[in-house]
Amino acid sequence: DEFDDLDDANFDASLKTPIIDIRGASAGSLVLSFDSSWRQEPQRGTLSAYYDDGSELELLSLDGDSPDALNATLSFPLNNPAGASELVLVWDYQGSNNWWWAIDNIRVYAEVVIPNTAPVVENKDLQLDQGTALSITLQGTDAEGDTLSYALVSQPEHGNLSGDIPNLIYTPRVGFSGRDEFAYKANDGISDSESGLIQIEVIADVPRPVIQLSQMEYKSSQQMQLEFSGGPGNPKDWLGIYAQGLQPGQDPALDWQYTDGTKQGLTAATSGSATFAALAPGDYKVYLFANNGYEVLASATFKVTSGTTRWTILVYGHADSNITPNFLSDLEEMQKVGSNDQFNIIVQTDLDGSRTSALDVYGVEEPFRTQTVRSRILRSDQTILEVMPEMDMDDPNVLRDFIDWGLRSFPADRYGLVLWDHGGQYNGYGGDHQNGTRGWRPAMKTADIRDVTLETLNKHQIGKFDFATFDTCLMGGAEQLVDMHEICDLYIACPELDFAAGWDYAGTLNALKDFPGMPLLEFAEKEVTFWDLHHNRKLSDKNYKVHVAYDMTKFDAYNASLKAFTSQIKEASPETHQLLARLRRGAIHYSSVNDRGDGEKGPSQFIDLGSFAQALSREATGALQVVSAQLLEGIQGLVISKAAGSRRLDAVGLSINYPIDGRTGYAYVFDGTAFFGEDDFGVNIGERRFRQNFLQLSYGGAQWKEFLGQVQSASSNDKSPPLILAGGAGAKSGRVDQAPAEAQGVHVATWEEPALMTFEVIDGEDAYAAHASLVSNAFTDNPNEYIYLGEIGSAELDGEGAYDFSWDGSMPILSLADSDTYDPIYLGGWALEAGSNLYYSFADYQAPNEEKVHPLILITSFDENGNGTIDQILDDSIATESSGTGQGLAPVASGIQFEAGGLLWPVYYMEEWTGDAYEPWLVSFEDGSITIPDTGLSGLEISYQTVESGDYTIELETVDLFDNASEVLTYFVSVPEELGDSAFRLSITLDGQQISITWPSYYSGYQLQWAESLSGSSINEVPMEEIQLDGEHFVYVSDLDGRQRFYRLVKP
Repeated sequence: DEFDDLDDANFDASLKTPIIDIRGASAGSLVLSFDSSWRQEPQRGTLSAYYDDGSELELLSLDGDSPDALNATLSFPLNNPAGASELVLVWDYQGSNNWWWAIDNIRVYAEVVIPNTAPVVENKDLQLDQGTALSITLQGTDAEGDTLSYALVSQPEHGNLSGDIPNLIYTPRVGFSGRDEFAYKANDGISDSESGLIQIEVIADVPRPVIQLSQMEYKSSQQMQLEFSGGPGNPKDWLGIYAQGLQPGQDPALDWQYTDGTKQGLTAATSGSATFAALAPGDYKVYLFANNGYEVLASATFKVTSGTTRWTILVYGHADSNITPNFLSDLEEMQKVGSNDQFNIIVQTDLDGSRTSALDVYGVEEPFRTQTVRSRILRSDQTILEVMPEMDMDDPNVLRDFIDWGLRSFPADRYGLVLWDHGGQYNGYGGDHQNGTRGWRPAMKTADIRDVTLETLNKHQIGKFDFATFDTCLMGGAEQLVDMHEICDLYIACPELDFAAGWDYAGTLNALKDFPGMPLLEFAEKEVTFWDLHHNRKLSDKNYKVHVAYDMTKFDAYNASLKAFTSQIKEASPETHQLLARLRRGAIHYSSVNDRGDGEKGPSQFIDLGSFAQALSREATGALQVVSAQLLEGIQGLVISKAAGSRRLDAVGLSINYPIDGRTGYAYVFDGTAFFGEDDFGVNIGERRFRQNFLQLSYGGAQWKEFLGQVQSASSNDKSPPLILAGGAGAKSGRVDQAPAEAQGVHVATWEEPALMTFEVIDGEDAYAAHASLVSNAFTDNPNEYIYLGEIGSAELDGEGAYDFSWDGSMPILSLADSDTYDPIYLGGWALEAGSNLYYSFADYQAPNEEKVHPLILITSFDENGNGTIDQILDDSIATESSGTGQGLAPVASGIQFEAGGLLWPVYYMEEWTGDAYEPWLVSFEDGSITIPDTGLSGLEISYQTVESGDYTIELETVDLFDNASEVLTYFVSVPEELGDSAFRLSITLDGQQISITWPSYYSGYQLQWAESLSGSSINEVPMEEIQLDGEHFVYVSDLDGRQRFYRLVKP
């Protein structure tokens, strides 16, 4: 302590125990205990242990910051090593006139060490159905309560394990049934357990007997129809109908038949259909019995009501936009059907009053022009029931009021709902322009439609609409089903664009009016059949149409398969993501025609989910393979009937949002808001709410969006585009403002001898596609503007390697029919997809004596001779009033008729170099219009024609799986003057005793040949060294020798 004899002195003392014999102590069992009194001042104290004269092991250190501890008993585990025999403890104290450290009652003793008990794991005997996956949690116990870790001892022989230990998912190999097993063990940090055995029995998929009724409720005038499946297949299995409360085996059946449809039971049937005669009103139950007995294999209940089936069809005519004439045409179709006492077609109509020319053509008068009108459709007419001020049909409350009024005013036994207007998949439905006084704004979402419809159905104590349909584009998506399955039993929609005239109202509604008791499944098939025939006129429809009727009573089974799929796909490994990117890029795309908001041609964000799942079921492995096959089966179970074009035959018929780079828009949220400023009319849009019920865990959408986030991350990490090189001369990397002189004429393009250009992908295993376009900057005064005059070709690539393409000097040219002279007006545009003879391009149309310009999309078909026909005209959904913001609603068939004297301007895609990057634009030229002749559309001609002679540049660009674009390759091509046949291309002149043969220098690489007759004589080649280049011509001079010679120029 500090009580020494010096005024100021350092104090350094130590306390050392004698050698302590520890030979009898177990490893780690010794404990040191002593009493300590420490008074804080600047000083230092340590406690150390030494085993068998070994190195110091410090147990305790105190200093001036250590607090007072005047009456403390300290204990320390000494951690004595195994085999140690001697221990010495040393306390050391250093201070300077400081307080003390007092130590007493030192004791070293051994604690009793309880031996560790190894953990114990469970053996399990589990079962699962063939074709499904099983969640397994590894489990064990430990006597000391230690935390356990787990490890696999062996893998299953007939399946795969995924997930994170101890929570695993066992997925049997496709097609396997029988027993499988794997072993595991647990560890408590010290000891391993004995191995535990997980035994799994995969039960073969044996279909269970099921009865599926055509509907749950029948009229007393209707036959009862059903389908059965999964029966044992005895010839005497039978179906019987009983009134509710009667007992099979005790009471007789009201009607019955064997499963082969006879009263004899001649043929065995495990599945099939059956039809029974109409029954009196009441509650009934139909049974499937086994082998002439009363063993119940399956059953279903149904109701029969009295009277004739009454229908009310509510049509929400949301037509206040650029498609007003389309709705007027559909109203005429409805008037071919009309209403009667048992069948009512009730319409709420809102037209665009600014579309005066279309309104005049259809003879529309007030109040229909500028107000919202409710009417009952009659044959060749309609009865006005209510006239209201101009309504905002994008407001869900307006839809709710219409449904409420319709159900209240026209009660019926069965109901249908038609939602008519633009559609845009998850972007919504609608687009009300308020008689041309309002621009774009976010559309109504199906979540809004679900809410107001459910509220109104509940108010009227109606379960669901029998059917509901969007007579629009793109609404056949997974995102829409989650809302629509709650409000209807049958849902009808198009996953693809509707290139033509929507529903065939005359054929479809007449069939329902004539047979009001028609089963819903039969009605679905009839509607699709009528729609298919209605869309069999234009080539765009014949190739690309997709229209589907979905059975919403099968939604739960489908949804379970979708949840399993999205939960599994978000667990994909990096290697699997490469497979997914490849299959995504090669998927069937919907929304085949981009609007101007998308600019140039590119992959759509919507794909066919079913065919994508089918491809995954073939190429993926493990659990992802299984759930992909189950999803395909789930979607196919939804589809009652489908109409598909020749290029969409492999589509299953349900879309999903799957952007190629994973980036979703602001509207793709479960519940969120976004703020918008003014539209082009100065009308403030303000804050808008966006909801996608699909994006919840219960529907699998939350998992899907998580997966899209992974796709976005993969895309962000893959920013290396393909590296390409041009083959041979006449090309360079990058863009140029003009063709260098030495490059001109290297490639010569003629109709007979197309220019052949080559390129090589030298770095880009995922190079997917190449696009070649005719590009010019000669049409503007700005040398930084590059205008795409049209695509000359596109094709898919197979990664790295050499490729070639050709151009014959022709492009689609717009001109007047039967005109021999014209200034070429390039059509522009792109093929709908590689290999398609359908092209789409942009154009603006202005009717005579009208200031308004209508943005259009032209779809043109070309035959094998290059002759084109405008197959379809679409109203571009990115109309001028939308400011190019992209409202997400699809273009639709236009009702515009080209009038004599109107003007049509092709609109071209353009890129402008801003110094940092190329910025895309769409441009047209005032002097680049064509005047519509007296014969209207038929007076226009589009055909592949040779462009004017001169020098051109062709740009080639490749893209990879994530749409990363390579550097542009520029090819320099000369198109010569049209010279007729070869005799006129060679000019022969006589100069004394010599002849001179000349031809243009752009025929570089051609061979001059001669023969002494036109038949039977040998062909001779003129040596190249005898041919001279004189300016822009090649010249060959030969002496006269008195014999005749015939010359020709050929390409080797």
